[in-house]
Amino acid sequence: MRVFIPKIIISLSCILFFIGNVDGQPAWADVNYANNDGNIRHDLDIYLPDSGTGPFPVVVYIHGGGWQDGNKSNVGGISPIIDEGYALVSINYRLTAEAIYPAQINDCKAAIRWMRANATTYNLDASRIGVIGTSAGGHLVALLGTSGDVTTHTVGDATMDIEGNVGGNLSYSSRVQAVSDWFGPTDFLKMNDFPGNIDHDAPTSPESKLVGGPIQDNPNKCALANPITYASKDDAPLLMIHGTADMSVPYNQSELLYQALQPLFDSAGTEITLHPVDGAGHGLGSTMSTETFNMMVEFFNRNIISSTSVKGFKSTSKDLIQLIKIYTSSYNSKLKIFYKVQFPGYVKLEIYNTKGKLVDIHVNAYKQAGDYRIFWNNYKHSAGTYFCKLTAGKYTESAKILLLE
Repeated sequence: MRVFIPKIIISLSCILFFIGNVDGQPAWADVNYANNDGNIRHDLDIYLPDSGTGPFPVVVYIHGGGWQDGNKSNVGGISPIIDEGYALVSINYRLTAEAIYPAQINDCKAAIRWMRANATTYNLDASRIGVIGTSAGGHLVALLGTSGDVTTHTVGDATMDIEGNVGGNLSYSSRVQAVSDWFGPTDFLKMNDFPGNIDHDAPTSPESKLVGGPIQDNPNKCALANPITYASKDDAPLLMIHGTADMSVPYNQSELLYQALQPLFDSAGTEITLHPVDGAGHGLGSTMSTETFNMMVEFFNRNIISSTSVKGFKSTSKDLIQLIKIYTSSYNSKLKIFYKVQFPGYVKLEIYNTKGKLVDIHVNAYKQAGDYRIFWNNYKHSAGTYFCKLTAGKYTESAKILLLE
């Protein structure tokens, strides 16, 4: 029989959240974000986690399709983000058959403003909004990341209102807190510099249709559609994932964006990553794997959830000591560990041995403020000293546990 003699178990101040499962159906479908204008291209769907009470941090999905196809129901491989505690908002935007650029970015910005204006109604955290975009959607989310403070902008003889006034809500910001760009185009004029299966310079190419004429004849309009044009030190953190064998949007498009933004971001201490998927072609089917999905989740965790750090927390011995109930089953021993979360955010609870080897992870999720407990099943571990480490944002604390035969 084993007896567990705890030294201290942790009470913690941090940032936290919840976990849920997707049942495939949005909590709200076909919600119009443009003042109920009746245009289905101004509709969005909202998916919420099954667990937790909110308000939930948000990731907005912007679909691809060459700005001429696709719709908000194409959430595909993105939907598991809900299981990580995020609300998922998937939006429509006007396609090129209906309107040319900048209508598309105007719509995306309108959707972000609408979410902030209506956050309480739909249980969303208006201060924590990230965006995910694939292909043409990748282009639009990159623009959201770099043009957060831009209204009207001029390049040469071309002037465009990048913010727009679709749906109103102009007192709300269209800035986003983090951007995940999957194989999106950047500089249309250089897309033909690499081999591919699309002639991007053709008057019928997706890019030419977007700007309203052959791209090489409209360099200033292309510049106004280029995220690099608006780059500044206060842009949102950026994660780019791109297949190196992409024949629709050449990999060099992400390289160009990275090369332009990296010096600015480094000087500001802002995260920027370009992750090549060697040999992969175009689309989530080629580029998304457990590795790249988890990379995206961790990126959002760092830049959305953990962006509000705990400040001024002072613990006392009374805060740190909790009584632990002892279970004496020799074949199924359990140790009850209590911890407290004072602010919503991301929490990790790990068990280490004296050699510093991680032996168990019991919490690796988002929690709301409150009191929690977990059970550590210890029958598979040998007697000795272990350490329980609890991390929340920048706050970390450890407690010693003695496991005796």
